[in-house]
Amino acid sequence: MELISQYRRQSATAVASLHFPAYVWIALFVLTGITGLVAGVITMASREISDPFSAFSDLFGDDATQAALARGFTCRQSEPGSDLQNSADFCVQRDVDDRFSGIYVYLSANIVNEIRFSLQENTLKIGDLAVLWGEPDIRRYCEAVVVSWPNRHIMALVAPPRSERIGYFSPIASVTFRRSGLSHLERALMNDVLHRCD
Repeated sequence: MELISQYRRQSATAVASLHFPAYVWIALFVLTGITGLVAGVITMASREISDPFSAFSDLFGDDATQAALARGFTCRQSEPGSDLQNSADFCVQRDVDDRFSGIYVYLSANIVNEIRFSLQENTLKIGDLAVLWGEPDIRRYCEAVVVSWPNRHIMALVAPPRSERIGYFSPIASVTFRRSGLSHLERALMNDVLHRCD
């Protein structure tokens, strides 16, 4: 016991006798802060971003109509002459969760041609999607701004307000997955451009 108390006294004396100039203490403090900051950034960067759309992968399967009905979608056959005339069925689910305000599925012969996810306000930004899928193409169609990943057949519509500067912090209004070609929405936007954005 006597040895322990003697050791503690010697340790306390040794620590108290450490007299460094103020600039050394400041440098040590700054270095510790930078080390903590770098460790935090590395931890955040190495975190895997989860794909919010992967939970709906069953809708892309062989029996898409049954998968949609099992999830509580309401399905109907498209009407002749509608903008969905290339689809045999149209399924919708509204107020899905705190992330999606609606999911719209366009099918033909029980195969999904297109799925559009309408997002709740400020749910995802362009940067969130760029982390998942890489750098997007950004195009303006009159007042609309479309962000797309053509090789993945994915497009997103930037939410208003559509300022002159579109960047990775711009919010997304909807994300559309298309089997091939242009989505219904993108065709409509291109049609607006042809008619001079009326």
